[in-house]
Amino acid sequence: MSLEVHLECARHHARAYAFFDFSGLDAFHHADVLSVVHGRDWRSVLITDGREAWLHAFAKAPIGETGHFDVDPFLGYAGPVATTADSRFVEAALQAHSEVCRAENIIAEVFRFNPLLGNHAAFDGTATRVVRAKDIIITECAAEEDAQLVTFTKSCRSSVRRGLRDLAFEDFKGASGMDAFAGLYRRSLDRLGSEAKWYFPNAFLARALASDQFAAYGVRKGSELVSAALAIHHPAGAYYFLAANADAQVQGANELLVYGIARAAFARGARRLILGGGHGDSATDALYRFKAKFAPSPTPFHIGLMTYNGPALEALRAEAVAHRPELAEAPYFLNYRLALYP
Repeated sequence: MSLEVHLECARHHARAYAFFDFSGLDAFHHADVLSVVHGRDWRSVLITDGREAWLHAFAKAPIGETGHFDVDPFLGYAGPVATTADSRFVEAALQAHSEVCRAENIIAEVFRFNPLLGNHAAFDGTATRVVRAKDIIITECAAEEDAQLVTFTKSCRSSVRRGLRDLAFEDFKGASGMDAFAGLYRRSLDRLGSEAKWYFPNAFLARALASDQFAAYGVRKGSELVSAALAIHHPAGAYYFLAANADAQVQGANELLVYGIARAAFARGARRLILGGGHGDSATDALYRFKAKFAPSPTPFHIGLMTYNGPALEALRAEAVAHRPELAEAPYFLNYRLALYP
């Protein structure tokens, strides 16, 4: 099998658009979305044999001062996609991608497969170790109020109706709207003691403001902004992307926000709104419990684990366990990130 391999920075190769209909892929396959989130710091690999194609986009992260990198995405549900499920082509493309990663000094990678595309299935039996990670929540989008509400749980419908009665949903416009979202978002992160990776720079907010695919929404109680979110609009599935709320919870505010974004997503052509998961998918996870109110059942989410430089990966893992022995039992593939290189 003769393969052509195209590596691009901050764009897809032109031939990718001949092989793939990006409106049917995930928002995080879309070059504009990737550029808003990562700036110019992302790469795209297109691999083709002339008839079939394989596409993957990723942003690599340095591992301290080791000279190595890894890929551990924490946003979106994309993962590699191919025009065929033929195992011979997928395996050959995967090996070609591995060579690209080794040349880029990437030692390991986590794929976040898309539950709606089911693209994890093509990787079973390949060099990728496919793992069911957790459940996430995807709600249906509907045009009419009653049709939208019926997709939620009974208690959630009551909360939305309370919000419709007592609060006001707002589609933010322009820089002032983005600033309002950003202010509440950062206050929420501070209150929760969130990890540094969730504090997006001002350049990200500026790029989101300039993009047609990103939109900010909020819920007000009187003049006070009590809940807000940044959404990503995409036909195959919109995203409830970054969310924030006031210190004092207002009944119905967060539910009204999700309801309003679902309606807005439908108006923009999407039939599904991806809410994502929580910190886990157990009944004790408050974030997961909140999101689970918006769908009759959860959706399984799979990841893929790839090793490109086994000796370097194992050395880092061993060093991490030496620092923190409990990590020997941790299920985290890149466990050195918990001990040595956060």
